[in-house]
Amino acid sequence: MSTKKEPKKLICPECGEKFIQYNEKQKFCCKACKNRYNAKLRKRSKYKKICKTCGKAFETIEKNAKYCSRDCANKGREKLPEREKRQNERESRKRNMEWIVKINKEAQKAGLKYGDYVAMMGEK
Repeated sequence: MSTKKEPKKLICPECGEKFIQYNEKQKFCCKACKNRYNAKLRKRSKYKKICKTCGKAFETIEKNAKYCSRDCANKGREKLPEREKRQNERESRKRNMEWIVKINKEAQKAGLKYGDYVAMMGEK
């Protein structure tokens, strides 16, 4: 007993051509039609927003936009000291990890474990 469904014959909403639907999610005859349809949707969807930095009204296609321009976005981020602190901490951790990796490679070249190598370096 086969559970495979028979392919359906549909009409492409973009070009109007008939096509065979091979999986349940397929709605268009080809990728080009799907891309054209989605591009039209993006052009139609505009949101009216108020910039969080300068207070100016602006239109955008991005649903979650907060700023009217790159300059306002940068200024808005500067006003967030907590975010800056987190970024500095991330950069510091990254530098520490790079240092640890470097020391670990030196320890391996010397034929030692990381802890033994660091202890040996501290004695010098």
